[in-house]
Amino acid sequence: MTESCRERAHFICTSRKVTPDMALEMTDLYWAAGFLEGEGTFTASGTTPVLHCSQVQKYPLEKLQGLFGGKIEWLFHKQGIWRWRLPCAQSAGVMMTLYTLMSPRRKFQIEQALMKFKSSGHRNTKENRVCKNGHAIVGDNVFSSSKGVVCKKCRSDRTQEYHVAWIKKFIHDAAYRESYFSARTGKTCKYGHAITPENTFVSPTCVACALCKREWGRRSAQRKRAKANMLGATL
Repeated sequence: MTESCRERAHFICTSRKVTPDMALEMTDLYWAAGFLEGEGTFTASGTTPVLHCSQVQKYPLEKLQGLFGGKIEWLFHKQGIWRWRLPCAQSAGVMMTLYTLMSPRRKFQIEQALMKFKSSGHRNTKENRVCKNGHAIVGDNVFSSSKGVVCKKCRSDRTQEYHVAWIKKFIHDAAYRESYFSARTGKTCKYGHAITPENTFVSPTCVACALCKREWGRRSAQRKRAKANMLGATL
């Protein structure tokens, strides 16, 4: 593979997630603890525990995958390496399982990662996943983003708060309004109407194109009249 190909592609996934073995022998735990002591990474990404390990040889990572599950990926570096990694809840579980077998340095890393996870208030399991505000992340309250699964209600609340704060700033800050319109000189809304102060509808809950707003109102009134006429015809 050429250097340009390595620069364009960071990694590709080469194997599916594997369910770990339910019964582990002590010899397997000792082997895993020794291997991860030297080659593993115990850390946290924000408040999420992260356990992964990178190797040129794939076999030891396949053995870890067979013991604890997870996923193996192929990383494009200078020579190419394999990386085994676990999702959040499994990372926390393996860290706690291997804790007593690790060195003081690794124990400290595990403690720091689990402390952040515990203080965040998250419980990232399929059975009991709760956001930091106490909302259950299940069913219709699940939003999938590039950062993972998040609470849909909290995301909606943050968006609404940002929207309300932006409208207040637009209404009360004359300098911001002037910069807003100057940055949009010659531009139009998606229906082709010019974005100007005269063609801008402003209310405590909405900033929109005045012509579009007027058209939406006209169509809404037409629908209401049509519905009323239909109901009257059926009586």
